Amino acid sequence: MNVVVMRKTSAGQTMADNYDYAVSGRVVDVVGNVTIVQSYGRIGAEVAAMGSMMRDLLNVQYPVLTWWG
Repeated sequence: MNVVVMRKTSAGQTMADNYDYAVSGRVVDVVGNVTIVQSYGRIGAEVAAMGSMMRDLLNVQYPVLTWWG
């Protein structure tokens, strides 16, 4: 059973890490270009995109945490 749990959590965590990298990259892009984002009125769109990315990350991460639990 330990081997099954390790395989499931390893694969799931790899997927979660990929989402984490995407979220981190988006944050760096938005924060680094905050004046451009503000000037084009994209704050709402960026917040919505970040929220969507975070929901996707959590949807991938929760099953991993459940398997570990």
